[in-house]
Amino acid sequence: AAICKKLADAAVEASQLLDEAKSMNHRGIASYAAEVTEQETTTRQVLLVWRDTTHTINREHYLKLKSLYDAACPSEPDLFRVRLFCLLQRYESMGNPGLHVSIPDTVFAALKEEFDVSHECFASPLNQTLPAFNSPFKDTDRFFGSRGDFFDLASVNWKAGGSFEAYPPFTEECMQLMFEQINVVLEDNDASSTPTSFVVIVPCWTDERAHEIMRESKFLRKMMFLEKSQHVYCSGSQHQTLQQHKHHEAGYRTSVFFMQNDAGASRWPVTGLAVDKVLSSFRGKPQPPPHHGGGGGGG
Repeated sequence: AAICKKLADAAVEASQLLDEAKSMNHRGIASYAAEVTEQETTTRQVLLVWRDTTHTINREHYLKLKSLYDAACPSEPDLFRVRLFCLLQRYESMGNPGLHVSIPDTVFAALKEEFDVSHECFASPLNQTLPAFNSPFKDTDRFFGSRGDFFDLASVNWKAGGSFEAYPPFTEECMQLMFEQINVVLEDNDASSTPTSFVVIVPCWTDERAHEIMRESKFLRKMMFLEKSQHVYCSGSQHQTLQQHKHHEAGYRTSVFFMQNDAGASRWPVTGLAVDKVLSSFRGKPQPPPHHGGGGGGG
């Protein structure tokens, strides 16, 4: 009898939860706006709270995301907090802080100066640096300026060309698909003489097929290697930690590929000086270029 009573009580509770879930599914996001609250801690962190779930973000990233949101959704300021909560919840559910590891701001500055790079192919609103970027989840990220998934060909007007940076997730499948798509874009734009350039940054997995595809591409202008001691990355928890803990030393060798069609190579030439500036920028702070040529590798 006691077991039957427990089962009956559990069934009632489950039914109530299902009814609540069905009710919530019919609610618009605006109805949640008042339920998401925020608090700021003494360590310059912002806590976003909904019911028994709390997400933490540092003040610098909170303000950055507010700026991105205001630019993308100027007519819906009251929904910022709930959309930020949904964004943090989505990436938290992935359970992989490595998703937010990124190259240092100094690298983006060098890429902008030397190759006019203006678009990140793999980023998130939490770690983006350039105004134009792709990210995995358009449903939550578009409110913060994302163009959507890189592998959605409609996310970017590739026929217009441009100068891009690509730092993909470190999986063989993802990197191979990325390399294949980049080659298609460069091939198409080569036929139309539309300047197109990609600077691709990946682990130095030379025995993997993805790495081989890039090395064999006819669009490879230069291939460089960075030893572990030569570069740093931005932490995957950079949006949560204090900014002085933002960088960490690389735990692996890195390859940097400069991929361009003929028109791209003419507009953004891969010179030894330009490459040296980019490689020096991986140290995480402004550095004078080394007194040598463009380094090893080549394509």
